[in-house]
Amino acid sequence: MKNFSTAKDVLPTGQKAVVVFTRGEKLGFDDDGYGGTGNWKTNLTRLEQVNKVIIYLRENGQSGGRIYMGNYVAYAPSPQPDRYIIYFSHLKEVGSTTSTWPEFGSYGQTPVAFVGVHLDQVVLDRAFEDANIEIGLKDLREETEDVESHVRILDDR
Repeated sequence: MKNFSTAKDVLPTGQKAVVVFTRGEKLGFDDDGYGGTGNWKTNLTRLEQVNKVIIYLRENGQSGGRIYMGNYVAYAPSPQPDRYIIYFSHLKEVGSTTSTWPEFGSYGQTPVAFVGVHLDQVVLDRAFEDANIEIGLKDLREETEDVESHVRILDDR
């Protein structure tokens, strides 16, 4: 099996994925790869944009982990408030990694990451999530364009 350094290495070009780190306690799937992984705090707006699920599974005594990938199906509220179960299909083990979770997920210690989005947007999403701020991307773009036009006007003086 292939060894992956980062989640981005696993993802086919043009795809978007949610990537989760688990020790397997709330991960379950059948022989056909249908199942779910649960109790995640996550950004539902971003989750609804993905089409793949990548799972970094580190079992007791392991360094690194086994890497699985499948198709994102849906999410549902978990019994624990403000947390969600992520459902997938066609999950298959695609390789392994010797990378730590922060290296593999490229998103810090948080056990949920997203891949296949513009890096600046990931940074902004993380900052807004950390500050518990919700802002529409359209509003942010308009504000950014407005600031850029003011900067150009000042530069032309």
